[in-house]
Amino acid sequence: MLIQHAAAGEKLRVFDHPDGHQSDDWTEILIKRDIEVYCVTTFEASYEDDYIKMYYKRHNGLDGKISRVENDRESGFDVTTFPLPRYMDYRVDFCEYWGTQCGWAVADRWCQLNGYQRATTWLAEPNIGTIDPTWVIGEQRRCDQDFCGGFAEITCLNPAN
Repeated sequence: MLIQHAAAGEKLRVFDHPDGHQSDDWTEILIKRDIEVYCVTTFEASYEDDYIKMYYKRHNGLDGKISRVENDRESGFDVTTFPLPRYMDYRVDFCEYWGTQCGWAVADRWCQLNGYQRATTWLAEPNIGTIDPTWVIGEQRRCDQDFCGGFAEITCLNPAN
C-alpha cells in the first residue's frame, strides 16, 4: 500500500472482516510524522520506524485479503459515502485495470471522476459479476464473470469550505 500526503497523527486501519470487526485480522497504522509517499509492504507485522507505528492483530493472515479500509483524517473535511457506487450504469469494479491496481487506486479515481479530491474509506464486495456486472474503469469494459468484484461503498472527501 502506498500512503500519500499523510499528516502526523492520522490513523489508518485495514481489516480482513468487511464490517471492520476485530475478531478477524486487522492492522492499525499511526502516522508519526508528515509523509509525502511511504510504502507499506506487508500488513502482517507490528513495527515502528521514523514515519509510522504499525500494530498487527493476527487471526489467519491479512495480506491479499483486505476487505475494509478506514482513515480517520476526515475531521475538517466534507465526506460523502456512496453505497453501491456505479459508473457507466454498472457497479464500479474493484480493480482499475483487469486484475491490477485494485482497491485504493480505483476508489481514488472514482472519487476524482465524481468531483471529489480522493477516497478515505471503501468496502469491498467480491464475486458479484454474474449477479451485478462491474465496470473496469481503466479499461472501459464490463466484467460479468464470477470473479468480478466491486465496492459495497466508497467514501470520498473534499476540504471543508
